[in-house]
Amino acid sequence: GETKMGSYGVHGNQKLVLTLVAIGILLLVMASINYINLTTARSSNRVKEIAIKQLSGSSLNQLRMQVISESVLVSVISLLVAMTLIQLTHNIFSQFASINISLNGLNQIVVWSLMLGGGISLGIIAGVYPAVYLTSNQPMTLMKKGKMRFSGNSTFRSGLMTLQFTLSIVMIIAIITNLRQMNYIQTADLGFDKEYIVSVRATSIASGYKNGYASRAAFKERLLQHPEIQKVSCSWGNPGMGTFAGPTFEINGIKKNFPMLGVDPDYVACMGLQIIDGRDFNGNNLADRSKFFRESAVIVNEEMVETFGLRNPIGTIFYSSDRSLQFVIIGVVKDFHLKSFHEKIGPLLLAWTDIEGANINIKFQTNSTSRALQTIESEFKNLFGSAPFEYSFMDDILDRQYKNDKQLATMIGFFAGLAVIIACLGLFALSSYMVSRRVKEIGVRKVLGASVGTIYSMLSWDFMKWILLAIVVASPIAWFLMKMWLSTFAYHIELGADVFVMAALIAIGIAMLTVTGQSLKVARANPVDSLKYE
Repeated sequence: GETKMGSYGVHGNQKLVLTLVAIGILLLVMASINYINLTTARSSNRVKEIAIKQLSGSSLNQLRMQVISESVLVSVISLLVAMTLIQLTHNIFSQFASINISLNGLNQIVVWSLMLGGGISLGIIAGVYPAVYLTSNQPMTLMKKGKMRFSGNSTFRSGLMTLQFTLSIVMIIAIITNLRQMNYIQTADLGFDKEYIVSVRATSIASGYKNGYASRAAFKERLLQHPEIQKVSCSWGNPGMGTFAGPTFEINGIKKNFPMLGVDPDYVACMGLQIIDGRDFNGNNLADRSKFFRESAVIVNEEMVETFGLRNPIGTIFYSSDRSLQFVIIGVVKDFHLKSFHEKIGPLLLAWTDIEGANINIKFQTNSTSRALQTIESEFKNLFGSAPFEYSFMDDILDRQYKNDKQLATMIGFFAGLAVIIACLGLFALSSYMVSRRVKEIGVRKVLGASVGTIYSMLSWDFMKWILLAIVVASPIAWFLMKMWLSTFAYHIELGADVFVMAALIAIGIAMLTVTGQSLKVARANPVDSLKYE
């Protein structure tokens, strides 16, 4: 039947898993910060409850255990809700992230014990600070003043909010950098044409026919009779698909092992490679064909010329280090990316070989994809009957090299969005509380002549200074992490200041949208109503 090439077994990506674990922990930290902030911000509502219980004989430890138990209960309920959501959405998530996730591993006592233990531990961690804070005042003081005294508490909550936005900004910078690097890879000059080329696997042809070379030649001849087919070339290996290992070569006393790409005389033209010195293989000149144990004509890339310091490469004769093979350079091709951008372009040798099990590369005319595929399949079946027709588009082959990078980008994008939402929920709740605490002050300011704009600026600055601090803290952290990630690519973008400016503007914009409604509402309120407050 008709299949696409490149169906590989499912392998785990350790780097992706570790990244997801790290992001998951960060999101839990952000959610815990929200719980701590909201619990301490709402503490004034529980002042008398705590005081009465203390006066009724409840010990500090009992009261603290009550607060921690509430936190644990919230955490365990959240765990059960999360497990339900996972069951409902794991198929959608698997498709979205292009990874195969099985839930079979969750149905084990050990896994459930770990998750339950983790949920309880998280509840305890999130509840400890509110428990200590709520029981930090003397009960008689609480009953008399009806309010909590805890110096620096507002600063502590703002500091936690800053941490949330720091983590969010780091993730925003990560996704912008990732998208830019992927765009750079997609649009960079690879040194060859990747569009409108389909590669048909010819292994099955070779195994099914005694003379694989003749059968491929016949297939090639038939294809070229169709106007939508422009060029056809056979090769052993391709960009994104590897090569075969060459021997150790020796030139000018330098010994080095590097790969060979077995091609036919039409490969350079079919793939759009650029000859910058010398000439291409001549299909009518059988002397160009590789001859083992005798002089073989080869085309090399620029990196090979540079590695061995060849000043006038054309006509250079060199040998394998054991002197069993002799080569002569007839042409130099401009460097092209045989492997992904993760790896530096190395020396390469192209030889005209007739090795069995080749790929048949077919370049077809623009906008004739479906017609070309029908033609290729039809001619394939005419010649080879029941042999499986396996093909892959060249751009798909190249894209598969970046599967892990694209998965990482998708995951970071998804979780960056989630992190921003969590941070905004915390900021919204905290701003509601802090604005409500200043209603009387705002009323007095308005009576004294303060404008809506002045009050709005004052309230906004209370939050904006913390967001600006988050930007200052996040930028060097993100710079360090992104430099590390980009260093995994031999060819990558430069990390410019514009990435950080863009992330900062996004963070400021989101923060302003979150607090503007509340600030304007209080700033516009009638000062008489404000002064009646409390």
